[in-house]
Amino acid sequence: MLPYIELHDESLILLFGYGLLGFLALALAHLSHELACGRRPGPSEATTRFPDGLEEGHGPVPLFLVLLYAALAVWAVLYVLAHAFWGMDFGG
Repeated sequence: MLPYIELHDESLILLFGYGLLGFLALALAHLSHELACGRRPGPSEATTRFPDGLEEGHGPVPLFLVLLYAALAVWAVLYVLAHAFWGMDFGG
């Protein structure tokens, strides 16, 4: 039964690992209006107000999006390097 125990341990690690990553992503998305990079728009800056009460302007970028873009860039660079230099085939 040794292979099944190892498969069970792998599944638990993946479950908790992806669960934690998903929880952190949801927490960052929920707190994105508080955790933001950039300056807050002042009252003198020009904004456009639409009839339904929507307001357009230049606001800060949520930290969730900054981390998402950074992770995507790192993944893309590592993917290209792994395929080009180490010959890893990601085709399945």
